[in-house]
Amino acid sequence: MKKLFLIMGFALGWLASQPAAAQYYSTSFPNAGRNPGGLNNDLEESNQPGWSRILFGLNSMATTPIWTPDQALPFAFDFAGQPVTNYKVSSSGVLTFDVTATAVPNGTNTTLPSAQIPDKSVCVWGLGARSGDYIYTKTFGTAPNRQHWIQFNSYSEPGNSNVLYTNWAIVLEEGSNKIYVVDQHTGYNNTAPALTLTVGVQVNATTAEQLLASPNVNTTTTFTDDSTPVDNTYYSFTPGQRPAYDVALRALNIPAVASRQNPIPVAGTLENLGAQTLNSYTVNYQVNNGAVVTGNVTGANVATLASAPVTHPNPWQPATNGRYALKVWLSNPNGQPDFDHSNDTLRTTVMVGDSTMRRLVVEECFTSSTCPPCLPGNQRIESVNSAAPGKQVVIKYQQNFPAPGNDPYYTQEAGLRRQYYGINAIPYMMLDGGWKDNSNSFTTAILNSFQSKPAVMRIKGDYTLSRGTTVNASATIRPFFDVPAGRFVAHMAITERRTMLNQRTNGETLFFQVMKKMLPNQNGTPVPALTSGQNFVLSQSFNVTTLPITQAVEHFDSLRVVVFVQDLVTKEVYQGAYMTLLNPTGTRNAQSGTAFELAPNPTTGYTTLLTTLTRPETVRVEVLDVLGRVVLERKQLALGSGTQEVPLDLSHQAAGLYTVRLVTNDGVRTSKLTLE
Repeated sequence: MKKLFLIMGFALGWLASQPAAAQYYSTSFPNAGRNPGGLNNDLEESNQPGWSRILFGLNSMATTPIWTPDQALPFAFDFAGQPVTNYKVSSSGVLTFDVTATAVPNGTNTTLPSAQIPDKSVCVWGLGARSGDYIYTKTFGTAPNRQHWIQFNSYSEPGNSNVLYTNWAIVLEEGSNKIYVVDQHTGYNNTAPALTLTVGVQVNATTAEQLLASPNVNTTTTFTDDSTPVDNTYYSFTPGQRPAYDVALRALNIPAVASRQNPIPVAGTLENLGAQTLNSYTVNYQVNNGAVVTGNVTGANVATLASAPVTHPNPWQPATNGRYALKVWLSNPNGQPDFDHSNDTLRTTVMVGDSTMRRLVVEECFTSSTCPPCLPGNQRIESVNSAAPGKQVVIKYQQNFPAPGNDPYYTQEAGLRRQYYGINAIPYMMLDGGWKDNSNSFTTAILNSFQSKPAVMRIKGDYTLSRGTTVNASATIRPFFDVPAGRFVAHMAITERRTMLNQRTNGETLFFQVMKKMLPNQNGTPVPALTSGQNFVLSQSFNVTTLPITQAVEHFDSLRVVVFVQDLVTKEVYQGAYMTLLNPTGTRNAQSGTAFELAPNPTTGYTTLLTTLTRPETVRVEVLDVLGRVVLERKQLALGSGTQEVPLDLSHQAAGLYTVRLVTNDGVRTSKLTLE
């Protein structure tokens, strides 16, 4: 597991300028999404190949820190202008090049300089080790451009060992003599306090450089099981004085999906890392390695370590649709050469279509009835989705772990789908193949951020249910860009809206949108080469009676069909959709109101009213007993256009026959419901 949301803002990362005596200046790289220099791309987990363990965790370390044995540096390195050859590390988060030091800094960190810290030290001070926590080292790259990494793996804070664990690393860089501190990987439970660390370098008892937030530096990593550098933040400590001119491009604000009918602004955020106020600069961009488009910006007034929006004076107008590689960089701060070109440039990709349309977010959820945190995770998913209907399609992949690992609705296809994403823990969610996080962290804001991105593909289709046996489905996929052969795959899945028979050990009694079968399998169907606007028809049929008895369908009329299209290179999901059921249960032909179905029907207490609306409207749902009395009513129910679901809870009613009535602008329609 990895990482809850940021408790403090990015201000924790901004660094204070120090006087000339500091001999170092510091720079933050918040949410860099990579490691410094890009040399280390290993997973942020224990026992990775090539790492050496130099300290084993012991329970006593949380209150009694110790030093590691002395370690030899693998290359020449200077600290504060003086060569050093060996170092040792404390279990409280301090690396020192003064290997003669004996006193170990305790876990109560303060600001720097501190009498507790030896001379010539690098601090991620305030960490604590327990059983199962380690310090690892590994050297990356080739001479003369290597990096030596010292990683605090699965550490905690003293006194908080049961509620928090975190991975931070100190990185020593050959040639530049730079020191980096990398915020890699943090996990909390719901009651854990924020991290409170001192991050910086101490030259001696009077000279140090630290992050402005010290001794209360918190993590910027989010609670996610992604063990790659995708959410990493790092801080650099560079020998010498801050250069006069250094402008960094920190972020791009360019849509990932756009229509070529409108110019696309090339915009982002810069930070002035130079000692001089930034008054002017040049912004440049290049599309698919084509001609460089240059624009000069004047009249700026950006103080040292301040940020500001940046927009190229000439927006980009794509000539054709397709996927574009866009490179953007800054130059000429105040008309002078930029000191550090490594932070000038950012790249992104933009999918441009002939037109765009509304997106349905594909939520792929990995869960199990034997996983305790999956219960609140699934409750969070239902809560967010019920408050934002019509914005998503949902697929739940039941898994076969943790112990006892006997969720009966686990399938090999579900396991292989998890492996496709490299997921090693649950509960876990994927949104459009991109957002990867614990489902307990899912929010309406996150859903809206994905749903607000337009799509460049339309998916429509329908299916029929041959009573008790076969699902026949057909989907039409229409891209609004030219699709190359071999790049995309269409997935079709049969899901069951609500199940109960896979109850096991985590307290869940109801399970929603459970994947029963992927058609034809987890690999999907390759999408052939298509021109913009050309249709691709995907048809599949499956006899559900061929499923193993342990995975049998509970209610046949509770089945539904989901279709989505995924990029095989980036794993991005471009669009998803629910297929429309052509032969729903009920009395479709006998009444004039909007057709709907109830699934499951019969039910033991819970069912869902499913309908498709051509426009948003406010409806009313009533459930009547055999005497015509209203036993359940949903008044003034605001629904969006498209496929809609209204859950109905009749668990408090007696068994018998009921009538469900749907009142819409098109009239009134009823259907019988059997409560067993």
